[in-house]
Amino acid sequence: MVETVNNLLQPRAQAAWRELPISGQLHSATLLLDTVETGAFMLADNLLKTDTVLETTENIQLEVARLSTDGNLADLTFPQSELHGNSIQLSASTLKQHGRNGEIRMAFVLYRNLGAYLSTENASVRLGSEAVYPNYSVIVNSPVITASINKESNKVYLSEPVVFTVKHLQHSEENFNPNCSFWSYSKRTMMGIWSTQDCRLLATNRTHTSCSCTHLTSFAVLMAHVEVKKADSMHDLLLDVITWVGILLSLVCLLICIFTFCFFRGLQSDRNTIHKNLCISLFIAESLFLVGINRADQPVGRLLPLTGGRGQTFVIGMQ
Repeated sequence: MVETVNNLLQPRAQAAWRELPISGQLHSATLLLDTVETGAFMLADNLLKTDTVLETTENIQLEVARLSTDGNLADLTFPQSELHGNSIQLSASTLKQHGRNGEIRMAFVLYRNLGAYLSTENASVRLGSEAVYPNYSVIVNSPVITASINKESNKVYLSEPVVFTVKHLQHSEENFNPNCSFWSYSKRTMMGIWSTQDCRLLATNRTHTSCSCTHLTSFAVLMAHVEVKKADSMHDLLLDVITWVGILLSLVCLLICIFTFCFFRGLQSDRNTIHKNLCISLFIAESLFLVGINRADQPVGRLLPLTGGRGQTFVIGMQ
């Protein structure tokens, strides 16, 4: 089963997914979620009382466990190895609370790219700074993590929140305002929407987001996405040409002025000395600008001497 789902989520299968209408993608992805969860609990029913099965592929990771709730239990983290920065944590008290006849069955599934087929069109998300952008969109920017206990329903409510951490699929600054969300769907129609009900944000940075929710289901992080228009290369070239030609002409004119004020004795006066110093300071300032114009990405510390020198030349010029 795991290998079949992995093949369905391979990049080469994207074309087949995209041939479906949005509603078809949504229905198929939801059906896939539900079928994998059902299959996982069928596997759990055939495990020994204290046994765990872990299957890992490129696009899906499945862990099924059947544990005894007698005695002391430790908090549980899935997956057991957090190599990719994705995890979900259940407290020991939650495990004991949902135990039946001294045991508990659990299923965890991580889908790396299934969110691409779960439409965000009607997502219930909290609007933030993206509201100022007229053309923003909402994307699923994390793997989808499914967690379930005893297959009671497609949403198991907890007295103590579950905590999950996911790694962002895209680390671009075009994505912001993370929303901790879950896939709320109907088993009758196999259609659903993303919702943020009973979920809250704990922490976030450029690469990861941590959330807590008061129920178990399928989780992901939705983010606002804004397309940043790239500057036209021809436009940049014209600006560079105008800047360089203009400053070079200015430097030539300043050199002529400096030469005139220095070598024509008939022009020596206090007023012209001020003009000469001003021309010298402008010449140095514009030369520094030409040197540093293509070094905007240099550390600030390296630019401080240039900034200080430019300021000093202006002070000299005004004296």
